[in-house]
Amino acid sequence: AARQRGAALPAVVHRARHRRSGMMIALTDNYVRVAIASDDDRMLGATARVRIERVDSDGGAVGSFVRA
Repeated sequence: AARQRGAALPAVVHRARHRRSGMMIALTDNYVRVAIASDDDRMLGATARVRIERVDSDGGAVGSFVRA
């Protein structure tokens, strides 16, 4: 995931939020899981472009949706 930081990648957003954090989880086309903080429930279950903004010390990627 660290090599992908800054990249905008196609992803599928899971239909449910992460139980503890409430964040959306997206899976990119190269299988990187990206946690996204968003209030837009319309994105649940959708395909979208996501940008990996940082990688936590445990290797988890955190990002945001890329708006066209």
